Amino acid sequence: MTTNSEPCMRNIRSSNIKLEAFRDKIHLSVEEEIEKKRIQKLKLASKDKMMEILHRHHAHHEAH
Repeated sequence: MTTNSEPCMRNIRSSNIKLEAFRDKIHLSVEEEIEKKRIQKLKLASKDKMMEILHRHHAHHEAH
């Protein structure tokens, strides 16, 4: 895999760690709920970017 995927993987791991803190709480404040949603969106964007990189990688190898 290319080094382009490394920042995406770091972002996903970081998001997982941050989201884990929210999973342990029964009730979230409004601010915590907003932060949780923000992190989830960033994680999803990182996953989308990773899938794009994988798709390009596979397409490149199929072409050669």
